[in-house]
Amino acid sequence: MKLQIFDLSRSFQTSYSIQSWLLYNVALYSRAQSVLLLTVIPHFTNQFSRARRLAILISHGCLFHPWS
Repeated sequence: MKLQIFDLSRSFQTSYSIQSWLLYNVALYSRAQSVLLLTVIPHFTNQFSRARRLAILISHGCLFHPWS
């Protein structure tokens, strides 16, 4: 499975724990051969619920690159 990661955060601080959590859930939910993962570094307390919604959007193929 090819995984392309786009960091949309303008901050240079990266949360490796939430990225690892995202990658784990994408691996569980996604059955596509190529996955476009948009990692938005959260600065809020509900980062895990946001990551879960992101993983579900990816699994349903509803997520696209907004800059393309």
